[in-house]
Amino acid sequence: MKKITLDNGFRILLERRVHTKSCSMGLYIACGSRFETQAFSGAAHFLEHMVFKGTENRSALDIARQSDELGGLLNAYTTKEYTCFHNKCLPGDVGLSFDIIADMVTSPLLREEDIDTEKNVVLEEIAMYLDSPEDLCFDRLCEGVWPGATLGNSITGTRAAVQALDRAKLDAFRRQQYIPERMVAAFCGSFDPDEAVELAERRFGSLDKGGNPPEISCCEYVPCFVTVKKDFEQLCVSLGFPGVGYDDERHYACSLLTAVLGGNSSSRLFRRLREELGLVYSVDAFDSPFMGCGLAGVTMSMSPSVQHKPLSEALALLRGVADDLKADELQTAAAQAKASVVMGLESASGALHHMAAGELLRGRVLSQREILRNIDAVGLDTLKRTASEILDFSKLSVCAVGKPDVGFLRKLARGAI
Repeated sequence: MKKITLDNGFRILLERRVHTKSCSMGLYIACGSRFETQAFSGAAHFLEHMVFKGTENRSALDIARQSDELGGLLNAYTTKEYTCFHNKCLPGDVGLSFDIIADMVTSPLLREEDIDTEKNVVLEEIAMYLDSPEDLCFDRLCEGVWPGATLGNSITGTRAAVQALDRAKLDAFRRQQYIPERMVAAFCGSFDPDEAVELAERRFGSLDKGGNPPEISCCEYVPCFVTVKKDFEQLCVSLGFPGVGYDDERHYACSLLTAVLGGNSSSRLFRRLREELGLVYSVDAFDSPFMGCGLAGVTMSMSPSVQHKPLSEALALLRGVADDLKADELQTAAAQAKASVVMGLESASGALHHMAAGELLRGRVLSQREILRNIDAVGLDTLKRTASEILDFSKLSVCAVGKPDVGFLRKLARGAI
């Protein structure tokens, strides 16, 4: 991989793979819901939608038709910490494919009539997430453990926040956030590196450095108890604990711990709750790292009528796991993690995301060899120590969506069960 930094701070990452017959490209911007002030809540995600609605050079139909004619896969998404615009095309179409993305980002029209129309689209998207127990549960958990912090904000924003957005707010937010030093353009696959650099320089090299966008603040985890009553067939419950950030020395150990707990079909929670007791269909452990902090835990869905048994079993399993971890469990989790890394980086799209997100979030791109070495460095003692530190039941958070037995869950959260 080759990295080039322009005078204005714009970064270009290049990884040429001559054996491939396509090129994956992406423009990553350090602009997510974590960087929104209250006045701009929901703006990062809404702006990602709006740049597809037309530019000074292309109508919305032009953007769609030109991408389709190239056989491209133009799309975008927003996370808590960044926005990504990505495309995939044949080698001969790299110039036009990248120009479409650059045009969208640098010269969107942001017309009021388009904003009004897109509000309806985003409100429907919010409604979709509100009908998804797992998504709603994770959103409410984040909101609960990071009260008042922007990391706890929903990526889509609330209905009221979306309704309050207008052209002036979106344009101000774009000028504050879409600045060269917060951008990374990445290319991976079959392409001409000189052409890629020239394309990026031409479209982004003349941009002025930005002002002072909001910096991320340290998020202090606060144990929470949240219940959301919804008429769902199943009850979704998350048991949360303070996780670790990308650069924490326990990052790989925490990831392997969640794999042992609920990351595969041989994991403890899957075997106990689903295979042995038949109490749940879905049970997963999660590790969600962010810059400077993280969130870890377990999410499961079950019939409300049997919620006591699986939750009690899960809690008992989690309480005893730190002293009971086995070498063969670590070996299985590490083997799966390493295979996932190798297979993920084999894909040009996977490698593109790895290097661009790494540069944006960590300031450096870890090589495959370095990642595999870090996984292998996690020994059983390290895994046990990390489990003891992460699974601190004085910091247990409980979030339930559906038809919860609130009294039972409160006892669960207090450690009375």
